[in-house]
Amino acid sequence: LVTKEHPIILKDDKEGFNVAITGCNYNLKTDKDANKEPYMVDKKEGDFHIHLIHGMLTEKSYGTLFPHTLVDEIRDTKADLTIAGHDHIGFDTIEHDGKLFVNPGAVIRLNNGEREMARQPKVMLIDITKEKGIQLKMIPLKSAKPAEEVLSVENKIEKKTMEQRINSINKH
Repeated sequence: LVTKEHPIILKDDKEGFNVAITGCNYNLKTDKDANKEPYMVDKKEGDFHIHLIHGMLTEKSYGTLFPHTLVDEIRDTKADLTIAGHDHIGFDTIEHDGKLFVNPGAVIRLNNGEREMARQPKVMLIDITKEKGIQLKMIPLKSAKPAEEVLSVENKIEKKTMEQRINSINKH
């Protein structure tokens, strides 16, 4: 596993630059209180630095609903690109002062919730050149069938019908 202490360094001799990749896995302290250390890269290890984090990085606050970290809270990282992955829905690329923050989402759908049903699973291509820097391209998976074909909505309909029946009984 890649860590902050042991980065992977990729060299592009033709273009004349290197890319450092660091990472941090999820643990119970990630996203709790003021602990932003797993997200922060203190020292840039290459010409370009990519940091992978299995944390609940979000673009907006969810209050106390669940532990999470806001992109605004880690904007001082030295990483050029921070890729998060705990939220399986994902979010589009956010840029702050030339730094990129992104979560492309999971390549599989986990449930039949509205957001999952509407989401097209994708992968992210990272293209780095000395001239253009880091470019991200989201590629929808052609192999991912429409959600309606692979996820059952029957139990969702049954649950809603049951809730309506219960509510009707409670009213009487």
